[in-house]
Amino acid sequence: KSVKFEFIGNSITCGYGTEVTDRSAFNDSTSNFCHGYAYLTAKEFNAETMVVARSGIGVYRNYGDATTASNYGSMPDDYSKLWLGSTTAWDFSKFTPDVLFINLGTNDLWQYSSFDSATFDNKYRSFVDNIIANYPTTSFVLLTGSMMSGSGLTMVKSILDGIKTDYNTTAHPFYRYDFTPTAGTGADWHPCAAQQA
Repeated sequence: KSVKFEFIGNSITCGYGTEVTDRSAFNDSTSNFCHGYAYLTAKEFNAETMVVARSGIGVYRNYGDATTASNYGSMPDDYSKLWLGSTTAWDFSKFTPDVLFINLGTNDLWQYSSFDSATFDNKYRSFVDNIIANYPTTSFVLLTGSMMSGSGLTMVKSILDGIKTDYNTTAHPFYRYDFTPTAGTGADWHPCAAQQA
C-alpha cells in the first residue's frame, strides 16, 4: 500500500444501511462497509486502512442521550481501548496513519434543542489533543456527515473550522471537508451506496 489512512466515525463510516434504497429499518444484512465513503476513499488511494467506528456514537453524547454518553462511551472515551468495553489500551505504535479522517457530530446533534455547542467544542478539542499526542506528524481531515443539516450543521461547521484554524501546523496539517447534506435513501435515512460514493 502507498499510504496509511485511519477513519474515525459513526454509522455513516460503518456503511450502515448502504445496500437498500427504501429507507427500511436497520438490518445487519443491508449494511456494508465496502459501499461506504471510507472504504471507497481508501481504495482510491491504495491505502492501508484502520477504522474506528460505531453506529450511534458521538463526541460528547450518543444518539438518544440527553446530555452525556450514557449507554456506552462516546468516541473520545472509547477510542484508546483495544475494543469497545475493553480495559486493555490500544498500542498506538502498531499503526500510525499518514492521514486521519474524523466524521463525528451527527449523533451529538440528534436533538438540536439540547445540543451543547461548548461541550462539543471542548470535548472535540480534547480528543484531537489526545490523538496528536499519539500521532504528532499525521495530517487530519475533519468531516461533517451527510445527515446533518440546518442550524446544527452550520454550528458544527463553525466549530470544526475553528479547530482547523487553531490546530493547523506544518507538522500536522488540518483540512476540512463537508459532505453534501442529503436525505439518505439507505436504511433509516442513512446514505445508500450511491450516495456514499
